[in-house]
Amino acid sequence: MLLIKDRSTAYKADNKGRTALHVAARHGQVNIMRELISICPGCCELVDKKGRNVLHHASKSKDRNAVRLVLRKPSLGNLINEKYKNGNTPFLLSVSLLSIINHQKVDRLVFNDRNENAV
Repeated sequence: MLLIKDRSTAYKADNKGRTALHVAARHGQVNIMRELISICPGCCELVDKKGRNVLHHASKSKDRNAVRLVLRKPSLGNLINEKYKNGNTPFLLSVSLLSIINHQKVDRLVFNDRNENAV
């Protein structure tokens, strides 16, 4: 209902830089994520204060449906290899989620700031 009244609410962040989409992804709220992505697609590119995007948050939730929702959007494919503050990508956060491991754009050899990779 807030989005109908004022779409800018999807772009507002809390004191940690998290938007409604980040919070929904972190908690595996796929229906809310779907709504936010369809009404305000630009909010998908936002990162929190640590540099985490929506796919980082969805990966952290370990909710396969939340991760799949993001990965199925071709326009969001670039999020899969983005590093946040400590150099981790969504792939490195969730090696056990097959939907990320098998994604066509994933860089399986990416290293974080501690010179670690998924292998």
